[in-house]
Amino acid sequence: MQGPAEFAREIFLSGLKRITGEAIMRSSIRRDGDVLILPHGSIDMAPYERVWVCGSGKAALSMARGLAQVIGPKFRPGLLVTTQSESTHVDPDDLAPADPLLPHAKTRFTIMAAGHPMPDQASLEAGEAMISFASRRDEGDLVLYVLSGGTSALLESPVEGITLEDLRRTNEVLLDSGWAINDINNVRKRISRIKNGGLARCFSWSTVICIVLSDVIGDDLATIGSGPLYEAVLPPLWTLPAKLPTRVLAQFGRRIDPPPINNPPHVILANARTAGEKFASVGREHGLKVQIADQPFLTEARDLGRTWAQRLQQMEPGSAWIGYGESVVTVDGPAGKGGRAQEAALAAAIELEGQDPNLAVLVAGTDGIDGPTDAAGAAVDRDSVLRSGMNAAGELKRHNAYEFHEAAATLIRTGPTGTNLNEVAILLRR
Repeated sequence: MQGPAEFAREIFLSGLKRITGEAIMRSSIRRDGDVLILPHGSIDMAPYERVWVCGSGKAALSMARGLAQVIGPKFRPGLLVTTQSESTHVDPDDLAPADPLLPHAKTRFTIMAAGHPMPDQASLEAGEAMISFASRRDEGDLVLYVLSGGTSALLESPVEGITLEDLRRTNEVLLDSGWAINDINNVRKRISRIKNGGLARCFSWSTVICIVLSDVIGDDLATIGSGPLYEAVLPPLWTLPAKLPTRVLAQFGRRIDPPPINNPPHVILANARTAGEKFASVGREHGLKVQIADQPFLTEARDLGRTWAQRLQQMEPGSAWIGYGESVVTVDGPAGKGGRAQEAALAAAIELEGQDPNLAVLVAGTDGIDGPTDAAGAAVDRDSVLRSGMNAAGELKRHNAYEFHEAAATLIRTGPTGTNLNEVAILLRR
């Protein structure tokens, strides 16, 4: 008989197929003549000669594949920027429309792979390429820009005088500063030609509509991918960390903000809640009584893991609970290897040790990446601690969840998933 952890893993892997960029596009958009019908509106393609698909993020290729199938004869393939792992798992020919009779069905997308989670030289090259692509579009072009998480690092073009090393050092200083993420992004956006609506300025002659998979709890358009097509008013910066690069500090002394723009329309087709609902539907199809969380989780990973394991022990047989959100790990000393989802699962495994054999907790990132590891997360049960042969509490204390799960054979490895809708938690009682 299939164990509860294996059952939870099956639900997770099946659910992932329903939240790929392609699956979301196909289930959310259809065409009626020259009109694209969306869940909450429509896009009239009639006034345009060409409809380009371009974009950036971890889900860019999958989103583009799904969108290309519905546009029809006016479709044109543009530039897509994604991670190295996503780009190497896709044949460019597979992104083309299925109908071989369409005028540009065999024209390939231009695909560029760049650095993540830190920008690299390829990120700068991709940024310049996207700016060039945007500047070549004209009044006859409708551009459908597919945007997903990861764009902040993948697509970059610093303002004049700022180098790649400056960007890297700035990120390091800001992340060590203790500043809130909104304050950190406030600095990042001020030294970028792409962030905070910078890219939208480059599409000045064409019409742009941004189609979004949101990896940001609350769906703040200024935060998703650092808002390349969405300008927000940046609050003033009264102080700056003294360790910022000299050229960055100098930039703030002479920066003059450009005139505001009219932000192009943004359409969010899926977010963390969408993911939770899709995983819940899979659980129900497997005969489980499923409850989905009312609100996303946002707190400390180890606390969540303990709470979930305790909640699970109160659930009825044949039931599941689905959570979604983005947990936090506070590193308070020397750290091992792991990620937020793995740390939550390790905390749950400690609580489940020796309990009912029908219980399992799965925690994983929908993008297939949890921290600086090759795993999406982990699925644990009452025997996980025993199988590991390790001091689980000690490994949790030093944030060494990956090594624990490796020893316990509880890691979930998916490879690139073609989506990025935060994390999911599956609590299962057989």
